[in-house]
Amino acid sequence: MFAAPVSSTAPGSALQSKPRVYIFYGNDELAMHKLVQSMLDKVMDAAMGDMNISRFQENPRVEEVRDAAYVMPLFSDRRLVLVTNALDWVKGSRNKDGILKLIEGLPSSTALIIQLTLEMDRGNWKEFGPAHWLRKWVKEQPASFVYQKECNLPGVNQMPGLIMKEALEKKGEFSLEAAQELVRAISNDTLLASLEIDKLLTYVDYKRPVTAEDVRLLTPDVSPTSIFDMVDAVGERKIAKAAQLLHRLLESEMPIPLFGMIIRQFRLLILAREVMDQDGRRPQIEKTLKVHPFVAEKLEKQATLFEMIQLKEIFHRLLITDENMKTGKMDPKIAIEMFVSELSTV
Repeated sequence: MFAAPVSSTAPGSALQSKPRVYIFYGNDELAMHKLVQSMLDKVMDAAMGDMNISRFQENPRVEEVRDAAYVMPLFSDRRLVLVTNALDWVKGSRNKDGILKLIEGLPSSTALIIQLTLEMDRGNWKEFGPAHWLRKWVKEQPASFVYQKECNLPGVNQMPGLIMKEALEKKGEFSLEAAQELVRAISNDTLLASLEIDKLLTYVDYKRPVTAEDVRLLTPDVSPTSIFDMVDAVGERKIAKAAQLLHRLLESEMPIPLFGMIIRQFRLLILAREVMDQDGRRPQIEKTLKVHPFVAEKLEKQATLFEMIQLKEIFHRLLITDENMKTGKMDPKIAIEMFVSELSTV
């Protein structure tokens, strides 16, 4: 597991006293995901586990979160209410009074988790600096009530050691040269690193150390912009953002591998949608598709934005675009940009 440098306002004993509010913030999405997932797993292990978890994203109405938070847990002493990508939710003062009233009235049986994915700007977190009303409020609270953890991406020089450590934890092995080559390709993107480690260990079947040549063969050089972010935006139908990221990637990357990533994403979305149409959720997606838990969570979120008929139409367009590229009817770069721009019409 990647162990990014963190700072916390609460010692380990605070977790044992079960605070009612948990705030995880920073730019290390993988670290935050693992913190959240460890809490979710404990609830899921109990009877009626999924019934005691409420999930919200980005900018829900405060009333919706409050209604979920004030429900008593079923057959358990704890329920979790999770708000991910919550920067817009806590930005400015629009929701300030409502959120504070919600938090201060939380029953002891509820844990409210607020997850903030942030960008660093001149040594401070952009739009969540020390003067932010929520951070100022946290300073006035006892550790028994609120627990916060700052999750920073590790430095690039720390990444080779962390990659080798995670490979060992996954019962595989990376040579130092392979770890350094992976860092050269992806920089300090811990989420992408974890996915690449899984892929490379599977490639060598866990029978030999991953070499630098393996990394060069299988890992595209996507630093500093992540293909994962671009494909995410495509899957979430944020077309303008996807087009912007795609344009930046195409300045330095070959279009064919990028297009392969888009095809793979929509193939996974179709499979995830099939699972969800049979009343499956994230655990079933993870098991059926054999993907990382974080990827399963992303796919569940993205698949809700599409009906199956839309996904099949998009995949049909992908096949046509692929044929046009391979037969020379269209320049690959133009073909991919046109495909992404036309997604808004599906």
